[in-house]
Amino acid sequence: MKKAYLLLCILLATACASSGKLTSGFVFKSLDEALEGAVADISSRVQGKTEIVIAEIKAPLNEVSDFLSDELTTHLVADGTFNVLERRGEALDILNVEHQFQMSGFVSDESAVGIGHYLGAKVVLTGSFICFTDFNQLRLRAIDVRTSQILTLYTARIRPDDLILANVMQNLIITPHAIRERAIAHFNRGEDFHRERKYDDAIREFDNAIAINNDFIDAYLSRGSAYALKHEFNRAINDYTTVLKLRPDDLKALGNRAAMYTVIGDYDNAIVDYSTVLNFDPNSRINLSNRATMYYLKNDFVNAITDFTAVLNIQLDNVHCLYTRGSSYFHQQDYDHAIIDFIAVIQIEPNNINAIYRLGAAYYNISNLDHAISEWTSVLRLNPNHLDALYNRGLAYMQSGDNNRAIADFSATIRLQSDHLNAFYNRGLVYNNLGDSDNAINDFTAVLRIQSDHINAIANRAVAYFNKNEWEQSISDFTAAIRIQPNLYQVLLQRGMAYFNLGMEISNIESIGYFARAVADWEAVLRINPNDDLAKARASALIEVVKTLEISPR
Repeated sequence: MKKAYLLLCILLATACASSGKLTSGFVFKSLDEALEGAVADISSRVQGKTEIVIAEIKAPLNEVSDFLSDELTTHLVADGTFNVLERRGEALDILNVEHQFQMSGFVSDESAVGIGHYLGAKVVLTGSFICFTDFNQLRLRAIDVRTSQILTLYTARIRPDDLILANVMQNLIITPHAIRERAIAHFNRGEDFHRERKYDDAIREFDNAIAINNDFIDAYLSRGSAYALKHEFNRAINDYTTVLKLRPDDLKALGNRAAMYTVIGDYDNAIVDYSTVLNFDPNSRINLSNRATMYYLKNDFVNAITDFTAVLNIQLDNVHCLYTRGSSYFHQQDYDHAIIDFIAVIQIEPNNINAIYRLGAAYYNISNLDHAISEWTSVLRLNPNHLDALYNRGLAYMQSGDNNRAIADFSATIRLQSDHLNAFYNRGLVYNNLGDSDNAINDFTAVLRIQSDHINAIANRAVAYFNKNEWEQSISDFTAAIRIQPNLYQVLLQRGMAYFNLGMEISNIESIGYFARAVADWEAVLRINPNDDLAKARASALIEVVKTLEISPR
């Protein structure tokens, strides 16, 4: 009987903990001594008659858990310090949804306190019982229900040949094979729930399988998958990590954990896992592609290009790798290679709108405006409401001098997004170029409603007012721009001209002040001394013009 019991404890140890040796100096106790010590420790922490309830003592087998709870109840009642409350079915429902205890061996404090509140207890007990090779360990935690404070943590190590436990095991008549079968049964039920997308039920069954067999790799893998599908990515990572502790070369766990790291944005750890997989299988196309994508997301375009190229050496028509390698070249401003990759994508998938759009952007960045316009027009045939294609085609039209088409595209952009600042701004520039100052002023004003300190909109609205001979409004906007950035010599030059024109328009003694301000602005241009000889020449010439004026009062 003793030999059978020790074999069972060895098996149970795999359900809860790794095999361990007794710490030197730790005293073995019998089960009765351990329970008496626990009750004495707990009673020393409370005052007066106290309502107490045992939430659960977690053990590899439910029968062992129930036996230990009953034995502890007997000792608590015998002590006389406590009013021991029975758990009712409603309270046990709290345990049915409790999964976190599998990690620590305890029911979570939140669930324990919830049971205590429900039953009117002042103190709630939770615990765990673990079989190691050389000893059994009982741990108990007493929690104050009112404050959630842990009153005591009690640990006892019980002799491996304790007769009471041996008799319990013998009476259960549980063989190692039966225990394995029980774990497998829970696992299979979990798999059924998983297929039915009942992930909470699946996780509960995988929990039960793991509680019986702590080395059950498939249960960890499947529970990790269920957690992932519930978007509980960190718990999935924990399960895959446990698998890798048990079997470091498990490629499925490595790949799945890398995928979870990707989802939570931990690209560095994802790269580590994909790299480990590639150590076992250097030509794994999927893992090379995934690692390349991680490098791309980290803006490590050099390594991304290297891995994407390795995939394309295996599979020339891999659209994802072609497109993302092209995008990597694009971000490195290697537009020629980017164009080659985007064209290759389009040859495989003629309606790949992302590749067509990026191809247009690459052409635009090498100033091939006709090709850029052509590609963005193709995008808009596929999706007439493609905001970026509309806006950027407008820019290309503007730069190629096709002002009417530029205005049409910027207007279409604004219809799709009424606060598109850049569309308003660039349409305002086109209107200014066409001499349509009123529409230019309207657009720059719209920009300033979106961003009040947009210095270019302020300065260009000033130019529009200047072109309308509205000198005072022009001066007001030029001044606002200079207030933001004092060394804008072109703005100083033009504000000086606005002051000058205002002075000329008045043609009386008050004009002297405006001429003086004009000269001050032009002298500031010379003082700033930009590398713009034309601006300095104009400023000097204008100063000389003012000196030749004769101002006579009317």
